[in-house]
Amino acid sequence: MKQFFNKLEELYPWLGWWPITPKNEVTPIYSKSKKILLTNENKFEILVGAILTQNTSWNNVIKAIQNLKKLKILSPENFLNQKKNIVIQAIKSSGYFNQKYKKLFILCEFLEKNSFENLEKYKTIELREKFLGLWGIGKETADSMVLYAFNKKIFVVDTYTRRILSRNKLIEENLEYDEIRILIEKNIPNSLYKYKNYHAAIVEICKTNCKKKPLCDGCVFK
Repeated sequence: MKQFFNKLEELYPWLGWWPITPKNEVTPIYSKSKKILLTNENKFEILVGAILTQNTSWNNVIKAIQNLKKLKILSPENFLNQKKNIVIQAIKSSGYFNQKYKKLFILCEFLEKNSFENLEKYKTIELREKFLGLWGIGKETADSMVLYAFNKKIFVVDTYTRRILSRNKLIEENLEYDEIRILIEKNIPNSLYKYKNYHAAIVEICKTNCKKKPLCDGCVFK
């Protein structure tokens, strides 16, 4: 496991996840800095993006975020004050738009009652449980929120993680989500930046090599 992640880091030293939109722009970009200071607007965008990216590609999410930015939906209050049909039209590119609108609405109601400043005070697992208590938010989405929006160390396990680790005989394919997460966390450095980048790097190599139908030629893990 340690060898796997060391090699992964050689391939992708820093990918700049999670993409966020610079001030006065409408398109999310990857950060070159590891120590970018997130505003509440940035954190809100990450939380929204974590829901929008469920069951779709990031390119589709970008279109939805661009539309939301153009509508000046930059906070939970902005979202809740906007007409439902206008928001649904804005996020349509991300798919499952009726469900995602409901998830976002519930999230925004939660954020109206729980400020970012107060949420920051929770320990990692406590904050995770807060998000898991919201309708439509599962472990992968909650962990993405906790790691990328709140800078708390928890490893995000997705389909790509399960795929590449099981293909390389590092885990059993049917392991439960938290079993995989804890196993990884025990075998990688206790570093926020590595937690962020390792997840991003797994996504990257699965897009290029470890696809559903793997392209093993040229892959360093072969």
